[in-house]
Amino acid sequence: MRTIRPDFFDEFRCTASACAGNCCAVGWEIDVDEAAAARYRALPGALGERVRAALVESPEGCSLAMGPDGRCPLLTKEGLCALVLQYGEGYLCSICAEHPRFYNWYGDCKEMGVGLCCEEACRLLFLGRGPLRFLEGECADEPGAPDPMAEPLHKARAGMFALLADQALPLKERFCRLLSWGEGAQAAFDAEDPAAMEHSAPRDAAEQEPCAREKEEGLGALLRLFAGLEFLDPGFGKALLRAQQNAKGLAGAPPARGGFYERLAAYGLYRWLIQSLDDGRALARVGFVAAACVVVRALALSESWEEAHAVREFSKEIEYSDDNMEALFCVLEDPRHLAAVRAAAAALFGEGKPPMPQA
Repeated sequence: MRTIRPDFFDEFRCTASACAGNCCAVGWEIDVDEAAAARYRALPGALGERVRAALVESPEGCSLAMGPDGRCPLLTKEGLCALVLQYGEGYLCSICAEHPRFYNWYGDCKEMGVGLCCEEACRLLFLGRGPLRFLEGECADEPGAPDPMAEPLHKARAGMFALLADQALPLKERFCRLLSWGEGAQAAFDAEDPAAMEHSAPRDAAEQEPCAREKEEGLGALLRLFAGLEFLDPGFGKALLRAQQNAKGLAGAPPARGGFYERLAAYGLYRWLIQSLDDGRALARVGFVAAACVVVRALALSESWEEAHAVREFSKEIEYSDDNMEALFCVLEDPRHLAAVRAAAAALFGEGKPPMPQA
């Protein structure tokens, strides 16, 4: 089976206690696979008792209960895993061993990456310059059933990467064309037409620029949509509300760092678009990628956050919540809602002017 991975994937190493946003202390539920659960039930001594006290058994499976502060009960005060310290990484459950790596399988291909909730993953992604590069290899996994849409979608995604890297086009225009390409890809899925997928690229003609009112309203509507989701950290929702209330001031912001958002959007496409082979939601997934870039930039501007910090907080609260992702896909798969995403992208990725101060 062939593999695809970003060129920084092999460099990734968990920085453990050196990480400012330790993923073992954010309140995520940790599902424990049965093989690991069996090991945990047999662990001797005080650590074994500590692990078993944290195990939650249910008909759906086994999980680790987080403490009231959101920290894993096996996390030491130094930010290290007591299980790893005593028994090594081989004793970790599969989720803890793999996180934040992700994998997508289709046909004879396995794609892999690292999630952007992770400080080190973000550092590696944005350390690079220019278009994303990918490496290919092979693994021993058994190939899946062939999908006639897989290769055409793979080619369409490569074209989207090239569009995002096209410095001759303003960034807002690249996002606008990306959304149009998503509409073409969705039409191909709806028609179950691989040939249409290969020719789903948008026309070259520029679309009409939204007016100032449309930009402000589109940005406000998009931020309101995201603010209505559920979050582990209520502070993230409050930050979204502040940005939404200041949409008029944010619209027409100074020019964005093009390379940063090109790489962010391309990596989002890499992670999410290929999954439309499973659910046919190409438009929703492309729309999500564009909307994510808008929301990250709005938060960075409104909260005076470093952009990479905004990416990590966004990924942690949105991408790692199945409920939030499903809620967004249900909205963004409707073409009528993409007008707000287009207008918001034009608002935050145009030439702009300095944002107005918050009230």
